[in-house]
Amino acid sequence: MRATWKSIGGLPEALLSLWRLTLAPGDLLTALRVRKDPTATARRGVNIGATVSAREAATAGSNENYFQYRDIFQHSKIIERRIFSSVAEFLEDRDVDTSEFLQRANTILNQGVIIKAGGAVTVTDSAIGNQATAGGGGAPSSNMGE
Repeated sequence: MRATWKSIGGLPEALLSLWRLTLAPGDLLTALRVRKDPTATARRGVNIGATVSAREAATAGSNENYFQYRDIFQHSKIIERRIFSSVAEFLEDRDVDTSEFLQRANTILNQGVIIKAGGAVTVTDSAIGNQATAGGGGAPSSNMGE
């Protein structure tokens, strides 16, 4: 019974969409006039393959990403140097001894310590502690931010 009532309720909409049947002969003629795809037949001297392989397409962006990363790294170093020089100038204007500050700033800029947002510290190629050596790879890792 429910299906019958739904069908009766949808009858006006179905009657209004009957005009689409007038498009059917045109679609049929168009389908009959479609030609065969010429790329399906092999012809000598004609390359119908892809111009760029999937491997080339996937690796094309990797160099761009690397160079973009290097540019960002270079600009961040410039920004760090400007910040350190601004802070040092500010402190010197107020007659504060900046010798230790400049030494630490120089260490940060030249030894690979970068302080990122959120308080995380990344240390690369540095030796810290008694009898420590850089590049050993055996240093324990600690998840301070977690």
